[in-house]
Amino acid sequence: ASRRALLVALAAAALERTDGAAEAMTALLPAKLQAGLKPACYDGPPLARADLPDGDPRIADQLVRRLAFLFTPRPATAGPAETAETAVGDISAK
Repeated sequence: ASRRALLVALAAAALERTDGAAEAMTALLPAKLQAGLKPACYDGPPLARADLPDGDPRIADQLVRRLAFLFTPRPATAGPAETAETAVGDISAK
């Protein structure tokens, strides 16, 4: 299943080719990914991370991280975001 997740990246890279490589690779993916990959690459609706095949979560995380433009963003976590200033204290007040 982790290998199939890697096919998403390879198929996305092969979309511009005319030799059918992208089609051959996407044929090995689950139906939702087959249908959604090309539109996601060309400003269509993004893919859902949940549509990735089950497998090693490290591979899926890296795939989503490196190809973030293809996937829906994760919901924001609750609580204030820590900035560099709040992490070390406001040095301008000293």
